[in-house]
Amino acid sequence: MSKFTVSTVIAYPLEEVFDNFIQLAKEPFNKFNEENPIGAKSKRVARKTKSGDIYMETSVTDYIKNEVYETRTMFLSSKYTGRYEFKDAGDDCTEIILTESQDLYGIMNKIGFVFQSLTAKKKIKKKLDNTINALEDKIIKERNKSENKKVK
Repeated sequence: MSKFTVSTVIAYPLEEVFDNFIQLAKEPFNKFNEENPIGAKSKRVARKTKSGDIYMETSVTDYIKNEVYETRTMFLSSKYTGRYEFKDAGDDCTEIILTESQDLYGIMNKIGFVFQSLTAKKKIKKKLDNTINALEDKIIKERNKSENKKVK
């Protein structure tokens, strides 16, 4: 199993960050109960081949409001887990910690792991950066909507 962790601090309060994160995270799921999303599943085509489509399935495996959001994705013979943890960093800031792990099965996957591990930390950091960018955009849009409602 490989496991990598990256973190960053975002200059918005914990509850606002988590609420907006969940709005983004629930998009790929057909049925997503915001009070308890554990068990929500999403299935999509990951790869098309001559013999047919290869699917990956993602499910929410852990959730604690304002603290944790975790998903597990099954693809071929590998299992990927992405875990976001949210912590109050003081001064209306939030620390977001992303931990990704991968369970690999079969000799080819284990050989592939050696090559992937060389770039994994950088890829996970980029994933967190992209998440933060989308999250900040969403927070700003939501704040602008609220301001526009107050003005009217």
